[in-house]
Amino acid sequence: LEGAIAISNPDIIYVSIQDAINGQGTDGGLLGLWVTSNGWDPAPLWTQIPTGGTDDGTGTKGYCGWDYAFRSASNQCWYDQEIIVDPTNPNVIYAGGIPIWKYDGTTWTEVSHTTATGGIGIHVDQHAFAFAGSLFVVGNDGGVWSTADGGVTWSDLNSTLQLTQFYEGDLAQDASLFLAGSQDNGSSD
Repeated sequence: LEGAIAISNPDIIYVSIQDAINGQGTDGGLLGLWVTSNGWDPAPLWTQIPTGGTDDGTGTKGYCGWDYAFRSASNQCWYDQEIIVDPTNPNVIYAGGIPIWKYDGTTWTEVSHTTATGGIGIHVDQHAFAFAGSLFVVGNDGGVWSTADGGVTWSDLNSTLQLTQFYEGDLAQDASLFLAGSQDNGSSD
């Protein structure tokens, strides 16, 4: 479950919900994305936003259950599911899973520019979204990126950062060596 409140209109709230991993449905896929314009009402009215534009057209996998670059199901909403509302327009939302999608109230657009061959766009597997004024900053398996133009162009912020996303590791008995496995990005010295 992910939620996002529009700071330009706090009555507008978005909720993204993943399918449970229980052997039924699209385990780890997207159950849906909903929006309400009366979020603080005792009984808010929720409207589902179609997400078929972010997957194979079915809407059953969505932005966090579909690998856009490889055109295949990758039900990993349990791993990378993020949403955030544009700070100046409550009708614009960014949703991330493997890539990042932008929804303008009508149309979904893939804005992370991920490809099967790499080298174009930002890294996959989105884990953190934030706005710093009009600058949209994202954290993913490849580090930190930002865009000031809604995802048309991206800046790689990793050249001055020393980041590694470790999954497992162990310290030598005398604490002189640490050996660890990192996500997607090889090894580090």
